[in-house]
Amino acid sequence: MAAARTSSTGHRLPWMLQLLIDVALTPVVYFGLQGRFGLTLMQVSLISIAAGGVWTGLTLAVTRKVNAVSLSVIGGIAIGAALTGITGNPQFGVAKDSFYTGAFGTALLVSMLAARPLMFYLVRPFATQDNDPALVAEWNQSWSSPLFRRCMNVMTLVWGVGMLIEAASRIVLVMTVPLNTANALSPVLTGVALVTLMTWSGSYGRRAGEARERAESATQAPAESAA
Repeated sequence: MAAARTSSTGHRLPWMLQLLIDVALTPVVYFGLQGRFGLTLMQVSLISIAAGGVWTGLTLAVTRKVNAVSLSVIGGIAIGAALTGITGNPQFGVAKDSFYTGAFGTALLVSMLAARPLMFYLVRPFATQDNDPALVAEWNQSWSSPLFRRCMNVMTLVWGVGMLIEAASRIVLVMTVPLNTANALSPVLTGVALVTLMTWSGSYGRRAGEARERAESATQAPAESAA
C-alpha cells in the first residue's frame, strides 16, 4: 500500500501539535476569559469563536486545506452559546459537543452499509499527499483488495463506536459532575478520544498494509516460479 505509506510534510505542524491547537485553542480562550474584564458569557463565546476562526484562517492560508477539527470545535461552541441563550440552561453549552460527535459516529456506522465506508474517503487525503492524482488512483485501485476493504471497514467501525462513546461520556459528565468541572473536562475528553483513535489508526493502518504486502508477495511468488 504505497499510497498509504506516503505523507506530505510541507509547512504543516506535527500532527499531534496541530490537533492539540485545533481542539484546545477555542475552549482555552473561552474558559480563560470567563469572569474577567466584565465580559458576559455571550461576549466570551464570540471572542473564543473569533480566536478559533483566526487560527482556522491561518491554517487554510498556509496549507490550502480546511481545518475540519477546528471548525467543528468552533461550531460546537457557537451552537452551545445559541442554545444556552435560547433555553437559559448552561448545560447545553457543554452537552452540545455530543450532538456533532454523536452524529459523526452515527454517520460512520451507517456508511458501512454503502458501497465504500466513510473512512475510505476521510483517510484518502492523508494517504495520497493531499489528493495527488497518481496516488489517488492507486488508493482507489486498492479497494479491489479484500485486506484493504477489511482495513477500511474496521477503521470505520472503531471510529464510529469511539465517537459514540465520546458523545455518551460527555452527557454523563454533564449529568453527574458540577458544570465548571464538565466544562473543563469536555475538551480534554475530545482530545483524548481523537488522539487515541488517530494513534490506533496509524498503527493499525501500518500493520494492515504490511499484511497486505506479505499476502501479495506470497501470491506473486508461485506465479513467478511457474514462469
